Amino acid sequence: MSRASWTLQRRTAFVTGGAPGIGLETARRLAATGMSVALIDRDGDGAAARARELGDADRRGDAAV
Repeated sequence: MSRASWTLQRRTAFVTGGAPGIGLETARRLAATGMSVALIDRDGDGAAARARELGDADRRGDAAV
């Protein structure tokens, strides 16, 4: 498989600590590549809010506590 044919689209990333800071920025960048992103954080409300933001930007986001 050549590198040019390898893609992150239609893949899922699980980002722990995804509600604030570095985790959130990582989630944003992964979502920008076309990946679905699951945010996992102790702050369930914060993770859900960030996931909605990702979803509102035509990206796929989901949250878990």
